[in-house]
Amino acid sequence: MDSSSESGDSLPEKVIDPFHAEKEEAILKACKQRDLAKLRALAESQGGFLNDEIRQQAWPVLLGLPPKCSSEDDSSSSWQDLPPHKDEDQVQLDVDRAFTYYPDHETESARNLQKAHLSSLILSVLRRHPYLHYFQGYHDICQVLLL
Repeated sequence: MDSSSESGDSLPEKVIDPFHAEKEEAILKACKQRDLAKLRALAESQGGFLNDEIRQQAWPVLLGLPPKCSSEDDSSSSWQDLPPHKDEDQVQLDVDRAFTYYPDHETESARNLQKAHLSSLILSVLRRHPYLHYFQGYHDICQVLLL
């Protein structure tokens, strides 16, 4: 027996799987090059996009979103300066009814915070893209994404 197993204080070593390391590198390269065909193939192959961190980089590329700006703070607050969208009253009515049944363990203050996040998410999209229309169920979809 070696001394590390006798003392019981050894930590398990993180095993680096060469398959995952190669696939992660290939996914990140495809993201950087915005290679949709390669990303689709990697998504469909064994293990998909491997983990949430990589998914958060790959999905915006697959959805055709522009690359992130270097100054995200400026772009994330600027939606509030845009003109109100014509559907904002309906958004507010639906947000007021959101998070009623789930999650049921939330406090009232936590629920109100979630409603504020939901409202900001929806309004930022509608103000940045005024040609979009708010529709029934839109807030339900966004609510699930926030959970």
